[in-house]
Amino acid sequence: MPRKRRIVLGGLTALVLAVGGAVLGAAIKGRPITVPKETDLAFDLPAPVRDSLYYASLAPNSHNAQMWRVTAYPSRGELAIGLDLDRLLTVTDPAGREALISLGAFTENLVQALEAYGYQVEVTATQLPAAGQPNSADLPSPAVTVRYAGQPAEPDSAGRQTLAAMTLRHTEKRPMSAQPLTATQLQALNAMAGVTYFEHGSDGFTYLATGTVAAYRDQANDPAARQELANWLRLSDGEALAQRDGLPAEQLGITGITKTLYYLTTSQADLTGDTFANQGISRTEKQVDGAAGFAVLVGDDPITAGRDLERLWLAATRAGVSVQPMSQLLEDPAAAAALPAALNLSGTPQMILRVGTVSGSYGENLGLRRPLAEFVTNGDG
Repeated sequence: MPRKRRIVLGGLTALVLAVGGAVLGAAIKGRPITVPKETDLAFDLPAPVRDSLYYASLAPNSHNAQMWRVTAYPSRGELAIGLDLDRLLTVTDPAGREALISLGAFTENLVQALEAYGYQVEVTATQLPAAGQPNSADLPSPAVTVRYAGQPAEPDSAGRQTLAAMTLRHTEKRPMSAQPLTATQLQALNAMAGVTYFEHGSDGFTYLATGTVAAYRDQANDPAARQELANWLRLSDGEALAQRDGLPAEQLGITGITKTLYYLTTSQADLTGDTFANQGISRTEKQVDGAAGFAVLVGDDPITAGRDLERLWLAATRAGVSVQPMSQLLEDPAAAAALPAALNLSGTPQMILRVGTVSGSYGENLGLRRPLAEFVTNGDG
């Protein structure tokens, strides 16, 4: 072969290899992260209890801040659950209402997981201030005490299904279909008291969709709210795995090659800028438009509402219904006060959920959670 031709072919081969390497690198960067499950503790706590605490930590929580802490008393079979005040969202949730809802969801997962392992469980919640709307300075600690007793056993079929639903339950930010839910799916949502469903196209749906976008726009244009969100956004797999909290690409609904581009083109400074805020507004507009409906959960006590929320969400998961909390309206005091009359609700609204179905696989919980040792301490010694 002439030397010149060999050089040309060699150059093409190098180019192909370079392009192929770049594509492979992008594909690797776009893969979902794998998060190890870490349940080891420096003190003796039965493995089923440690596993139950892990499942509890898969509960929904704002910005994936994981604002819970647990003091374990193995000698008397007791878990005291409180709030980590350093992890509260003081701008968008100054009263701690949503934090207590997250604590309630954590409690519900914990109770159902312990029961799946064969324990008998008793729950005591601290009485909250009037109307369940405490100031941050008055948040109870511990907020919930969970007692477990009996001999643990391997979960039976029903128990395994419960634990599987916890690992599938996740906040779905991908596009949903506006097609109506099936009768079975609607039954799963309406089976619980305190839930009102507004289907796509109804007056209630339009009110919630319009109000949600307006409330999100107000937050997106608030420098303090921008900064609070930016504090919990993660801009690489490495950062997400190092922190084990917050919102990496997957938890924004960004996957595949789009995830790669997001990480490559977004800096920390971008997160508080107008372009990023406007992208969030546009994404929210598309999300509310692409939904089968909104489910509104009412209740006077946010901890109880959190337990109800998790029961509702697990039922939706089993029925193949995707869920995304969109409670920006409730983070605006004036809008929240107007909501019961506007929607003819019979109680205090605690959560607004976008619901629907997605094409392809249902998805699962990313499992980006802190090791137990970071939020569980020994109260016995």
